[in-house]
Amino acid sequence: MVPRLTVKETRKRVASWRTRIGLLSGTYLVALTAVGLLGGGAVRYLTLATNDLVASSQVKLDAAVAVRLAIVSFDRHLQATIAEAEPSAIKRAAVAVIREGTVIDDSLDKLKKAYPGDASVEELQKLIGEARPIQMSVLSAAKIEHLDHLI
Repeated sequence: MVPRLTVKETRKRVASWRTRIGLLSGTYLVALTAVGLLGGGAVRYLTLATNDLVASSQVKLDAAVAVRLAIVSFDRHLQATIAEAEPSAIKRAAVAVIREGTVIDDSLDKLKKAYPGDASVEELQKLIGEARPIQMSVLSAAKIEHLDHLI
């Protein structure tokens, strides 16, 4: 038969279990709080790193889009120069072509800063440099052709 415990012994054992449960619960809460703080810190770090990456990518994307838009605008103005018949319209379109050429150069400089040492950017700049004299000769031919028709 199991011996009966006195009230004092029972209270002592209950207090011992209360202490054990309290310690176990406290340890669990401390561990849970630590996991929450570490997880929150990790999420914050990753969010900041992602924001930096997105901001960097946005700058690069803006530079690439600016070059593309400048090239399209340059070509559109060059075509308008060829298509125009009035001398004043030809002059306006020719000035716009020259202005857009400057915009292309500025946009390429920004793109080179966004992608330092990138071979694709270097090749793009080389190709645009090679095409520029041809485009300017087309511009000159459009102006001269119009003048020949007037004579």
